[in-house]
Amino acid sequence: MKDLPFDPCTLTKDKLRGVGIGLSSEVVHIAGTNIVAKIAAPQDLEDQKVEKRIYERLQEHPNILKYLGQSPPACTLLRGALLFEYHRHGSLTDCFDKLKTISERSRLVNSMAIRIEILTELSWLLQAVSAVAYIHSKGVVHGDLGLHNFLLHDDVRIILCDFAGSGLDELPPNISAGVRYLNPLFDWEYPLERDDVFALGTVLYELDRVERLFDGRIDKEIGQFLRNKQFPDLSLMSSPLRQVIEKCWKPPDYKASNALIALSKYITLSFGRTNLYIESQPSFTIKTLLSGLLGLAVCAVLILTLTL
Repeated sequence: MKDLPFDPCTLTKDKLRGVGIGLSSEVVHIAGTNIVAKIAAPQDLEDQKVEKRIYERLQEHPNILKYLGQSPPACTLLRGALLFEYHRHGSLTDCFDKLKTISERSRLVNSMAIRIEILTELSWLLQAVSAVAYIHSKGVVHGDLGLHNFLLHDDVRIILCDFAGSGLDELPPNISAGVRYLNPLFDWEYPLERDDVFALGTVLYELDRVERLFDGRIDKEIGQFLRNKQFPDLSLMSSPLRQVIEKCWKPPDYKASNALIALSKYITLSFGRTNLYIESQPSFTIKTLLSGLLGLAVCAVLILTLTL
């Protein structure tokens, strides 16, 4: 673990700022640093060990939360917490209203703002797909994909996080997705890659539409719609994206790596970005891809700066 920007031996409770709390852990921001600590509940220490192994395996990808190590034993206050890079904007769910504002405002300004907004949206779609394809290539099943587990970076990248309860190699997930992201065919013991892919379809829909799937409906109604295969009308979407989402939602053999290849080809053809390089094999990183999208992120920062 790299040197920490705080002294773990003298850390006091007044330096901890609550960020979130779940069934298995509490997340706190360490004041004056760019670090959050994820403190596992005593009954979930085994899950924490698996999550630690997952993050150690996934650190080569720019859309996976940066893992900084485990708090040392000397820091009794953090109780062996996992340490991560802090993202002040929170999850995409947290800033969904602001995302809507960005979309609406950019469409009112001028044609250049509209183009920036569209390119940023395409960048997020591709980053989400790339992150999921990457974790699957590394033997990881997330199990709880959704906008709530994508963070917004200062440079406008989206960052996949929270692998508590996720599956690794022969260890199955012990968590499942929320109703909007839950495969209606799910009737097996634990989530599989195909269930992540279904959830990915919903993530792509929500990012493109800038609205929640079946927004305003209660969970029971949403579950019924999905079980009856009453999916939203996708006719207004571009054909390649529509096809990707439909394949995520329907056939059981579609993979995130297939979606990545389809979307990358679409963006390359649409905007002439020949430096968008995607390997046909799933074991890849997307550093070259992100270099091609860096210009989009810089432009998008200008929009975010006006609204955040």
